[in-house]
Amino acid sequence: MSRPWLLVVAVVIGVVASIAMIAAGWPERTPSQVVLLELAALPLQFAVAIGLAFLASRTRPLGRRGRIARWVCVGLAALGLLLVALAYATGARGLVHPGLALVWLGLLAAMVLLVVKLPRRRAGSLVSIIPAEEDDEVGDDSIESERD
Repeated sequence: MSRPWLLVVAVVIGVVASIAMIAAGWPERTPSQVVLLELAALPLQFAVAIGLAFLASRTRPLGRRGRIARWVCVGLAALGLLLVALAYATGARGLVHPGLALVWLGLLAAMVLLVVKLPRRRAGSLVSIIPAEEDDEVGDDSIESERD
């Protein structure tokens, strides 16, 4: 990814679009406002998916189980999007929310998979360790001050 600023712009557009859809649909007076509120999560889900795709480019290679888990994540999200499309195509609007929930579950599972596969740092590089000589001096001062 030579141009991460494009990803940042796409994520910001997704978040702003989601907020704008909520603001435009808030009164829920017309059917189009209801649709805006129902679908307001889609641009936000798209933004999360872009962030996960960027993280995926920085992970260690997936093994066989990891590839299967990735396909399960993609399958959950695709099934959710299919349910949303089916809900609007057939008029069964009760499928919209379960479809969006399946997309969120797919994204959550992908996030867990990516967190597990991110490069790890050694614990010693994350904390500062006091050398043994300084540790003894600190311990002796505190003991003497307690005696006085």
